[in-house]
Amino acid sequence: MALVLRKKEDLFVIALILNDTRKAENIINTSALDWKYILTVLEKNKIRARCADTLLSIPLPASISGKLKKYITAALFEAKLNKKIYMSELAKIGGVLKKNDIDFILLKGLSIDQGGLRDIGDLDLLVHEHDLKNIFPLLHGINYTYNEDTCDIELNKNEMNDVFEQLHWNIHFGFFNEKTGLLCEIHTNLFHKDRMYIENLDVLTNGISSFWNNRVYNSLLGCHTLSKEDLLILMCIHVTIKRALKKNRFALRGLLDIKTIVENDIDWDYFYERMNRLQVNYYVFFALKFTYSILNMSALLDNIGIIKKTLKKRELFLSRIHFRCFLTLRDSAVFYIKIYDFFMPFILGKQMQHKLKSLFILPLFIPTRLRMEQIFGIDRRSPLIYLAYLALPFRWLFLFINRFKHIK
Repeated sequence: MALVLRKKEDLFVIALILNDTRKAENIINTSALDWKYILTVLEKNKIRARCADTLLSIPLPASISGKLKKYITAALFEAKLNKKIYMSELAKIGGVLKKNDIDFILLKGLSIDQGGLRDIGDLDLLVHEHDLKNIFPLLHGINYTYNEDTCDIELNKNEMNDVFEQLHWNIHFGFFNEKTGLLCEIHTNLFHKDRMYIENLDVLTNGISSFWNNRVYNSLLGCHTLSKEDLLILMCIHVTIKRALKKNRFALRGLLDIKTIVENDIDWDYFYERMNRLQVNYYVFFALKFTYSILNMSALLDNIGIIKKTLKKRELFLSRIHFRCFLTLRDSAVFYIKIYDFFMPFILGKQMQHKLKSLFILPLFIPTRLRMEQIFGIDRRSPLIYLAYLALPFRWLFLFINRFKHIK
């Protein structure tokens, strides 16, 4: 199905990230825009600097020109400063790891060049699991403190007392530098083996050695990164199951990442071979089609057609539901999210318990405490989290009423 952007503000944002100044200026001249909505969209989609750069090139409405100029200046200054900090910290961390004979691969972030305008959330490094115990004291030695809250998963008592008790399922460990405000996430795999995702990613996680074998050295960054094809696979899965429509956590930054990687001469025959071997066809299909639909990347049409032929009918059915989760650049459609949540475990899942929960529609009526924390902002460890379940029916009513208000 084709996605349709109905809000003029959404069309304006797309014009900004594609640097289409003519279209952006035309929308400003012919429409009364909700600038509060636009700024919210830029924040949620992690594209502040990218859009601020384009805003510099177009005349701004006099009524909001002063505020926007301050916003533009702050966004571009922050992007420039952050890149400088991240490059410096990458060199520092990388130097310590190399000195101690610890191999690592830089994931995402700085390895995806968007002209210095990419919003970088944290520094993600892939390491071998057997090196993890040595990494803890090394990072502590350069002022990085282990932050267990980055796990986003409920830990049992043993796991709270001994981080290495998590290794049978957990694959990322966060370290925070209070001085720079930088979070460094150390990964031993690309996705969690258990607890975090319902989707079956066993073939990919069991094949992590192939990503190490394919790594390439980036002389500008002074470290190894994923190959272009592997990086594209990673970002496609990221867009489909992590920063995803089905979680109302979609961010345009992920689609821009895919666009940037695709425009860097992908070996498509090798990419298809990797995709098939890792059994990630559904995720690649959805992400590429989503990128094509939102960013008007007609160059992807042939690739999407080839990948579509490899999907099962039930996967195509699920993708259609997933696309319907799109409402605006700010909001996902809760009704279709619930439908997706019901069918997904039967089509992509591996554990019977998830299928049974879905069969009895338990996730709809009894979300996890982590999900309740995300919705209401109450610490999932607090007794108050249980009172929040009483507010769920009112939230559903509010979302239902507002569903049509966002479409003009």
